[in-house]
Amino acid sequence: MEPNVTRFKTLPLFILCSLLLLSSHSLVFAQATTSLGGRVTDSSGAIIPDATVTLTMTASGVARINRTGSSGEYQFWQLAPGRYTLLVTDPGFGSAEKTNMDLLVSQPATVNVVLTVASVRQEVTVTSNLQPVLNTTDATLGNAFDANQVGSLPLDQRNVPDLLSLQPGVTFLGRSDDVNGTQGVGNTSTDSRAGSVNGGRSDQSNITLDGVDVNDINNGYAFTSVLRTTQDSVAEFRVTTSNPNAEEGRSSGAQVALITRSGSNSLHGAVYEYNRSNLFEANDFFNKQQQLAAGLPNRPVSLVRNIFGGEVGGPVMKNRLFYFLNYEGRRDSQGTSVNAGTVPTASYRAGYLNYEYVNQGGGDSTYTLTPANIQSMDPSVVGISAPLLQVLNAYPQGNDPTQGDGLNSIGYRFPYTIDRKYDTYVARIDWNVTPSGKHTLFWRGNLQNDREPTPPAFPGQPPQTTTLTNSKGFAVGYTWLITSNLVNNARYGSTRQGIDDAGASNEPIIYFSEVAQPVSTQRSTDVIIPVQNVVDDVSWTKHNHNFAFGGNIRFIDDQRVSNAQSYPDGQMNQGWLTRSSTIANSHGPFDPQVYGYPAADFANYGNEYNDAILNLIGAITEGGCSLQLPEDGRYASRGCSAKARLPMERI
Repeated sequence: MEPNVTRFKTLPLFILCSLLLLSSHSLVFAQATTSLGGRVTDSSGAIIPDATVTLTMTASGVARINRTGSSGEYQFWQLAPGRYTLLVTDPGFGSAEKTNMDLLVSQPATVNVVLTVASVRQEVTVTSNLQPVLNTTDATLGNAFDANQVGSLPLDQRNVPDLLSLQPGVTFLGRSDDVNGTQGVGNTSTDSRAGSVNGGRSDQSNITLDGVDVNDINNGYAFTSVLRTTQDSVAEFRVTTSNPNAEEGRSSGAQVALITRSGSNSLHGAVYEYNRSNLFEANDFFNKQQQLAAGLPNRPVSLVRNIFGGEVGGPVMKNRLFYFLNYEGRRDSQGTSVNAGTVPTASYRAGYLNYEYVNQGGGDSTYTLTPANIQSMDPSVVGISAPLLQVLNAYPQGNDPTQGDGLNSIGYRFPYTIDRKYDTYVARIDWNVTPSGKHTLFWRGNLQNDREPTPPAFPGQPPQTTTLTNSKGFAVGYTWLITSNLVNNARYGSTRQGIDDAGASNEPIIYFSEVAQPVSTQRSTDVIIPVQNVVDDVSWTKHNHNFAFGGNIRFIDDQRVSNAQSYPDGQMNQGWLTRSSTIANSHGPFDPQVYGYPAADFANYGNEYNDAILNLIGAITEGGCSLQLPEDGRYASRGCSAKARLPMERI
């Protein structure tokens, strides 16, 4: 049977003609850039027009030169985040230099400069590595983190977007080591509060990497980028929690901007490893009891996490061409107590059915039907299903009396160790096409290969589901300094989210009524969501006015394939029975009172009796089928599920 394929295409999302008019310095900038502006005056506060302002990026040596306007203001647009040196000179005044200025992503900076009159050559150098905390340029609210902060802050599983949880106004529900993968960083698919920002739903957050879309289209998680970023690959990170500007406010939630590190004129690198061991941990009481029952040694449930990797960056051509590479691997070994559900009791697997009836004192007593009794109640004189009895005897012995009805079924748990694997690859190339920095290009690529299995249905079986994630993407950016007051910044990104939930089941299924399924029933689902994102921003300064124009186009193609409806199934469902959907007290076949046995206590044990007898005789009351319609120009290929009232079939 061919799997069912679902494919959705969204119309392009246009955010065009975002035009702002401000009378002060600096306004809108692309999500992957920043800006710097200010005013140059003398010691008396008088403006100094036509002063020369030079801004040099420390890492690459690229310099931009601008001149102050008639009101003494200067402006630098579409700057790559990083550390800069600002030099201001004017004839008749001493020069002023500000060094080690950290310009952070999506956070406009204002630096005012005062020049002093000098009869002889005079230089004033101010060293500062702190950007002004107060943002006086726009109304955005949020915090920016530089590379040192991102690298030094303790992050569980080293997931950088998890820094969103530290912002004011963000609802964070915590995490558990029992939840793996993307949900392990505070996300939850069942509670939209996880990642809610100032009242906006968690799926309304917007995450960009180097200015292009990397949102989790499949899940809508607030704390996760489709392309995983490591702490060593992130240069800067900013969250806008309220009042985002036009170019980033496409949704009501947080606006998260991530910037990948670049190479510099100096060669740098690092090798690292972080290990969480299982030493000095005590065993859980219930896990210990399960181990003793299974004859296993007394060992605590383990969680061993090993994160390792390395990064290197440097010049290919000094002041012109740079590279950055990063690899990070993570290996998890996590012990868990698996709740397999209910299994047959010793008597039930031998063909004996126990049920409760009302005794003469008004209380409940237990009556046991033997295999011969059950055969005598069967109109076809077959009795217990021999194939099903073989299946019931293949179950492990139960060890959890808190589950099951206590007469025919009992719970079963077993310890299991899950081994997970995560690999992340990041690369970036920066090219200053011209020495003056008038034309700059960058390319960034990300790739991840993850394997996340789940526990098996029972010991010795393969994982019920193995999630394979191979999301990948790249971005290309081009910045053109057309004139000193006109800058264009264009970006293109292609992000492919790829998830394969490989289930262990690929054959027809009979669903049991009394006990858990003997093998996994999990089907397979593949999801591929390519997103194409085109972004362009133009910044123009005219006298005392600043203008910004921009467009953002996204093409989303949601492709899914699944075999969930590709196989027929049968169910032992008492709801499909005639005689009021019951066997107990139906006065029909297999009703004990019809054959001289005590009547089942229908109020307390009616449904339990129905499930137990159906499972023991192998009665299938409900069937499911899947039909594949051919493509003939009028109908798309799709799955069809049909269920009908069937005569009671027997295994």
